[in-house]
Amino acid sequence: MKKNIQYEYFTFATAPKDDKSKRNRKWIDSNDNKVVLVLLVIGLLFGVLILRWYMLGALVVLIYLELRFKLVASYFASKAANKAITKRTHDRQYFAEANNYEFQETAQFTSTIEIADVDNYVKNYVYGTIAGIPFWTADSRYDYKIDDGNAIFTKRTVTALFVENELPNFQIIRNIVSERDLLHLDVYTKNVLQITEQFDKKYLFKTPKGYERDALYIFTPELLELIVNISPWLIETNHNTVLLHYNYAIESEDEYRQLAEMIQQLGPELIDNTKRYKDDNKR
Repeated sequence: MKKNIQYEYFTFATAPKDDKSKRNRKWIDSNDNKVVLVLLVIGLLFGVLILRWYMLGALVVLIYLELRFKLVASYFASKAANKAITKRTHDRQYFAEANNYEFQETAQFTSTIEIADVDNYVKNYVYGTIAGIPFWTADSRYDYKIDDGNAIFTKRTVTALFVENELPNFQIIRNIVSERDLLHLDVYTKNVLQITEQFDKKYLFKTPKGYERDALYIFTPELLELIVNISPWLIETNHNTVLLHYNYAIESEDEYRQLAEMIQQLGPELIDNTKRYKDDNKR
């Protein structure tokens, strides 16, 4: 394992703030209040004409709560969330340009791990090289759902490191990924390789049948120690790439620094461990 790495770092860059977007936000806020006022007036007239006076207050409150927080709030939460998604794309594009990297809004991608919960494409794809190590990184999930007037985001990142030879499909899965994934755990506890007690408490190491020795040849104790320290959510080998999944988006300058260090720690180890690898089972 290489010691005392002299790290190179990305040039951190995000899209500049748009004054127009601030004006749009004020417009949305003012219209939000106008909608609420109109609803209150309608409720007042309805109460005066049809219902008894003592029901008026309750009716107005109900209309306000129901429509303000579920309809109006949901509408504007969706607009804000969509704006955040657009900003994410612009930020990634500026980051790619600042580092002379390739950028694509979408790129084809297939995960071999069901609980990675990704589509057949990734978003905000960035391809480049740092310290001579090629990689790509992208958002495997960056979307939201509306819950009680709030936008709840799901953010996940996947980063790929390249190796010279095609590898079997190994999977290293944090144990346990989430309560939701307990439903799938019976699937993922099959063909699990026992490493060490410390490692097995944190991860499940799945290997195809007959590839146990290959797994230990590629994922040496030094490399597994690195993985534990870096602590990704999921790892999978897919053809000639090693994919590291994280259950958050890489957005801050500190997160980009950690990404740069991870690439420079794992990249050389993976290349060294796989450059002489041959899949004897394919003979």
